Amino acid sequence: MSGFNMRLSAAEGLVAQSTQVVKFIRKHKDDILLIRSLSFSSVTIDFGLYDLANEDRPWPSYRLPAAIVKLAADLGGDIELSFYGAQPDAP
Repeated sequence: MSGFNMRLSAAEGLVAQSTQVVKFIRKHKDDILLIRSLSFSSVTIDFGLYDLANEDRPWPSYRLPAAIVKLAADLGGDIELSFYGAQPDAP
């Protein structure tokens, strides 16, 4: 089994991260498809998020823009949301 990870965004928030990822994928879509056809059986776009639930909003929503969903589908890929617990307090 082989694979690799690439950081596509350092932005804060899912919408801002999605915007940067869309730009990257649009620019490199042909290369991504070529690499996938030669070596990899899948493509996963993983967004790392903090859980924003609190007493006032115990079930927050996380929206993905249509552009990122469409591009993931065009690549035959998946979108994954990885939650890293509550956001640490800023120093």
